[in-house]
Amino acid sequence: MVNKRVHLIVAFIAAGLSLGTFSVLVILLFTKTLNNYPFISIGLVLVTTFFGIIAVLGISRYNQQLTIDKTVELENLHNLGKKSNLYNLYAFERDIQKKRFKPLYLHKKQYLIAFTGTNFSVTQNLNKNQNVNEFIAAIVELLGEIFGKKSDFKTKRHIFCFNRGIFYIYSFLDNENQLKDLLDRITKGIYKKVNDEKINVWVQPFFGIYETNSDDSLIEGIENAALARSHAEKNFESVTYYDPSFRKTSNIDDVMEILEGLKNREFVVYYQPKFNLNINRFDSSEALIRWNSPKYGLLPPSRFIPKAELGGIVHELDTYVFTRVCEDLAELKKRGRRMNPVSINFSLFEFYDAKFMNKIFEILDEYRVEPQFVQIEITETTSLANPFVAISIIKKMKDKGIKVLMDDFGVGFSEIGNLRTIPFDGIKIDKSFTDVLETDQKTYSLVKMLIQMCHESNIEVTCEGVSNINQVEILRKLKCDVIQGYYYSKPILKSDYVKLLENNKFERKTREKSAWLQ
Repeated sequence: MVNKRVHLIVAFIAAGLSLGTFSVLVILLFTKTLNNYPFISIGLVLVTTFFGIIAVLGISRYNQQLTIDKTVELENLHNLGKKSNLYNLYAFERDIQKKRFKPLYLHKKQYLIAFTGTNFSVTQNLNKNQNVNEFIAAIVELLGEIFGKKSDFKTKRHIFCFNRGIFYIYSFLDNENQLKDLLDRITKGIYKKVNDEKINVWVQPFFGIYETNSDDSLIEGIENAALARSHAEKNFESVTYYDPSFRKTSNIDDVMEILEGLKNREFVVYYQPKFNLNINRFDSSEALIRWNSPKYGLLPPSRFIPKAELGGIVHELDTYVFTRVCEDLAELKKRGRRMNPVSINFSLFEFYDAKFMNKIFEILDEYRVEPQFVQIEITETTSLANPFVAISIIKKMKDKGIKVLMDDFGVGFSEIGNLRTIPFDGIKIDKSFTDVLETDQKTYSLVKMLIQMCHESNIEVTCEGVSNINQVEILRKLKCDVIQGYYYSKPILKSDYVKLLENNKFERKTREKSAWLQ
C-alpha cells in the first residue's frame, strides 16, 4: 500500500515551490522588473499554478489514503481481532487496476487466486471462534512473510487482500510452474504456522484459480476465483481451476426427486463380484448404485450423481449405499449364507467429513456387521486432497479392520510414489489399461511393473474391466491378484449375487480340478 506520508511530503514540497515562485513574481512586479519581460511573468504564473495544483492533489491523495487506511484498520480489527494494514477489497482492486495495464506486466500470465485455509463450517463446529481468528491472523502473517521485502519472491508481482473470510491474491507470473510453487509455499506455510503456534484448527487449504488478463472485468474475475474456491471446498479438492459450468445451479426439483427416491428406497444396490486369481474364488464385490425410478426407469449413476453433487446431497447417497450394504450383509449372516467383503465408493466430501468414521462405525454396530466385511474405495485425487488427513484416516480404518483401496489408478494424474507414502491395502487398475493390455506392449510392461512394485509393498492389485479369457490369462501370468469385469459377471442384484456365490462355473472348475488331482 502506498505510504500516505509520501503524498503529504509531495504536497508540502509542491506548496513550498508554489509559494516561492509566487513570492518571486510579487517582488518582481513591485519592482517593475518585469515591465519589459511579460513572458517571464506569464511563466512564473504558470509555474506557481502548476505547483499549487500538485500541492492540492497531494493533500487530496493524503486524505484519501488516510481514509482508506482507517477503513482497512477497522475492517481488519473486526475480521482479524487486531489492527492491520492488510488490503481490503477496494484497495486490492485499485492497485490491480494500476498495475495490470503497465507494459511491464502486459505479457505476464495473470492469475486471480481465492483461498481459505480450512473448511470453516467444519472448523467452527470443532473450535471456538478465537481459534479461527488466530488461524486467519497466522495466514495474514504468512502472506506478509512470503511477499515481504526479505522474501525471494518478486513481491511487486503480487497483490493480496482479505474479504469476507477469503484471501485473494492477484499474481503476474511467467508460467504456471510459478503458480504451483506459490500454492505449495502457501500450503506448507499454513501447516507450519499452525504447528509452530499450536493453533487448534483443522487445516485444509482450498484454492480457486482463475486465469485472467488486462481486458477482463476485475469484479467478474474475483467472482470466478471465489466460485472455483467454493467448488474446491465442496468437493475437497486442494486446487480447482474455474470452469464456466460452475455457474450452473442445481434444479430444486431434481434434488427433491432424489431425496424422495431415497426415502422410498427406489435406489438399489447392485453387486459386481471380484474373482481372486490366487485362490480361484470370488472373494469380494463392489457395491454400485442404480436408481429404479417409477418415472424414468432404471438410471445409471451418471444420470443422478452430478445432480446430487450440485444439490449438495452426496452425503445422503453415500450413507444410503453403505447402510443398504450393511443391511444386506446382516441378512446374509442371519440366513447363514456365504459372506464376502463388499467395497463401497466414497466421495471426496464424505471421506474428509469430520463425522465420517463415527458414522461408518455407528452403521456397522447398528447392523452388527464386522468391519472386515466392508472395504472403502477412494480415488487417488481424494487421498491427495489432504495427504496428512488422508493418511491418518486410512491408518485408523486399517486399525479397525477395514481395508482401503485406491480406485481408478491410471486415470488422469497418477503417481506411483503415492503408493509408497499413502498406506493403501490395494489398488484398482483402471479399465483403460485392461482394454489395450492385449495389443499395447507399453501398457503390458507398465501393468507388469506396477503389479511387481505393489507386491513388494504388500499391496493387493485388482484389474477392472476384464471382458475376455485372453485378458484373464495375461493378468494371471502377470500375477494380478483380483479381477473385476464382465468376463466373470456384470453388476447384479443381491439375489442373483447370492446365487452366483452358491453355484458358478468358475469356482466349480477349480473344485473339479482339485478333486481330479486327488
